Amino acid sequence: MTEIAANTAVAQAAAVSMFSAGAARWLALMIAVSCFGAMATAIMCGARVYYAMAEDGVFFRSLAKVSPRWHTPARSLVLQGVWSAALALSGGYNALFTYVMFMMVLSYALTVGALFVLRRKMPDAPRPYRCAGYPWLPALYLLIGGIWTVNAVVQKTQEALWGVAIVAAGIPLYIYWKWAQRTRKTADATMAK
Repeated sequence: MTEIAANTAVAQAAAVSMFSAGAARWLALMIAVSCFGAMATAIMCGARVYYAMAEDGVFFRSLAKVSPRWHTPARSLVLQGVWSAALALSGGYNALFTYVMFMMVLSYALTVGALFVLRRKMPDAPRPYRCAGYPWLPALYLLIGGIWTVNAVVQKTQEALWGVAIVAAGIPLYIYWKWAQRTRKTADATMAK
């Protein structure tokens, strides 16, 4: 247990201890393949977020173009790859993991919190999708997510703040693009008259 606690590659250390170095290599390979599979879906999803933002006029318009051959947002995929490479080269895995996980859990908790706010503000709105276990299951998620978020801030303050800073850096850009979109619509309406 002390060897596993001191090791960052826990699964591999456990496999060496329980089986053999050869089994540990196979386990490490299977974990790498699993990570690449998870990474592929994250890259594909991230690129589609850029694409949707560009379609809505709140990001670079050129990222809304779709490849005529593959029917994918090719430019968004390239941008996602460049951004991923920049992040990978910028620091250690643990710091990047904390940036991402902190902001993901925080954003999920805020989304679940919004469920309670919307239910209170618009109690009669149509709800095509029912929330399982409401209000207890979302409240439990908020409790666990809140505890995890506070723990991350206490234990890894710098990484948590960097995660917030990275996301907050997009706010001025979003405001600019919304302003540019309104300006464009106003100009178009003026020209139509």
